[in-house]
Amino acid sequence: MVSVAMHGAIDPSVETRDVRPSKNKLAPILRLAVQKVFECLTRGMTEKEIAEELHRSIHTIHNHVKTIYQEYGVKSKVELLFKVLPITKPE
Repeated sequence: MVSVAMHGAIDPSVETRDVRPSKNKLAPILRLAVQKVFECLTRGMTEKEIAEELHRSIHTIHNHVKTIYQEYGVKSKVELLFKVLPITKPE
């Protein structure tokens, strides 16, 4: 993935955005929205909580969640979390 910061400078304090070429000009924005939903899912939030936090409709969040599940090849939040979060063994 190629990322650029505002004004062309790479600065860790500046939020970067995805700039992969796409015919759909909304694709980078959509990917950023899906990324935010993904981050909320990994914090254990429900779709309703995510919708409230991101000020989006529950239907929009549900569609983003379906997209994430398809990308990771899973069918539930539990499967997703097992796939993406590190598993640590208790000492």
